[in-house]
Amino acid sequence: MSDQHVTYIEYATLTARAGATKKASQGQQTITGLFAKTTKYKTDSERWRQLTDVVTRYLAKDMVSFNTVEKPAFKTMLRRKYFSKTAIPNLYNEVRSNILTALSDIEYLSLTTDMWSSCNMMPYMSVTVHYVNKEWTLQSKCLQTSFMPERHTADNLEEALRGSINGWKIQEKQIARITTDNGANIVAAIRQLKWPWLSCFGHNLNLAITNSLARQSAVTDPSFWGLPGSQHCVFTQLAKTI
Repeated sequence: MSDQHVTYIEYATLTARAGATKKASQGQQTITGLFAKTTKYKTDSERWRQLTDVVTRYLAKDMVSFNTVEKPAFKTMLRRKYFSKTAIPNLYNEVRSNILTALSDIEYLSLTTDMWSSCNMMPYMSVTVHYVNKEWTLQSKCLQTSFMPERHTADNLEEALRGSINGWKIQEKQIARITTDNGANIVAAIRQLKWPWLSCFGHNLNLAITNSLARQSAVTDPSFWGLPGSQHCVFTQLAKTI
């Protein structure tokens, strides 16, 4: 590279720096300053409504914690309290209204319910409705997941299930079947309700496989047959061929 070329590069660099300094001194906004002076969308504007709706559905559909909107990238544009106190409840009411309308036009439906515990061992009961709409499309809607701190007796489960269908304005004559596992308490609750009951196929299949594997493990265990010493290895190899 020639001395003239080096001199030209140095000159161009100094000129660019001088130009940038001059523009900044004339009031050119920095990126931080530019964002600081942006005008927020008005809460009654269509753009604000669209953005709010997108974030609300993101929180609800992906089950994201409300503190997501407290992270640095969100703090400048979103407010946690609005989503937890207003946006999510409004979305719930909208979805609930749509489901109630759909259920009012259904002659027969089926229900499934189950008890489960969260990662911190909090007990809940979920109720899901299944039906075929006018377009002959199978629909499944989780109606509710309710906190269930009471003892899971048949009487308490009966009361919870009855409260569930009443809350969703489901008439007992609409219930073609309710499917649960084989737990004695839930089976007794359904019997008390006098609803048509169907044992869960998935639960029964899981029980069958689990029991089968348990028996297979016992049979292939040499100690089950009381075989001593080196006969253990011979028996294990023989069992694998069965």
